[in-house]
Amino acid sequence: MTALNGARNPFDERAAAWDQNPSRRALTAAIADTLQALVPFQPGMRLLEYGCGTAALSLRLAGRVGGIVAADASAGMLEQARKNIVAAGNGNIRLLRLDLTRDPPPGERYDGIVSAMTLHHIEDAPALLRRLADLLAPGGFLAIADLCLEDGSFHADGVVPHYGFDPAGLAAVLTEMGLANPRWRIAHRLNRNGRDYPVFLLCAEHARRLTDPSC
Repeated sequence: MTALNGARNPFDERAAAWDQNPSRRALTAAIADTLQALVPFQPGMRLLEYGCGTAALSLRLAGRVGGIVAADASAGMLEQARKNIVAAGNGNIRLLRLDLTRDPPPGERYDGIVSAMTLHHIEDAPALLRRLADLLAPGGFLAIADLCLEDGSFHADGVVPHYGFDPAGLAAVLTEMGLANPRWRIAHRLNRNGRDYPVFLLCAEHARRLTDPSC
């Protein structure tokens, strides 16, 4: 959602009003519900949400896991996320300013990594997927929600590196990276200017390699 290159993050100024959009709220709820169907959440899991924005998705997932690191490149979004977390009285979400296209990765691994509506903003999407996959603990899952391929009309008011993705093609990319059991489904359909734009949720797991001491 908000992990963009550049010194000045354009999402900073949009953060305060971000959650007021009912379409975004409905999308977040749909992604959370679809995650519940595709991922076996456990109470002790540690999750990373990359491109967390205002932490709306993290707040929906927080009760299902042991802790969440909610990371974003936008200071404005993280400030709004802090306010949302305080208002919700949630104590198991930790905020982190992070841009994995430039910053070193965190020094920990996660049982699950979720990224929603962020990938289409990233120029080198496969490189980001690789960096996220490298942060998975053995058996951990990676879940990516984003737009299916579209004609560019969804972002008619701005320029993005990718007009969505083919989820089957993206699943093949994750398989080539060594992730296992890729599966996806349409999680939601966003309506904009009278048109429907499907949003997919793609999940895959870190394959346990018992002969690899790094795992």
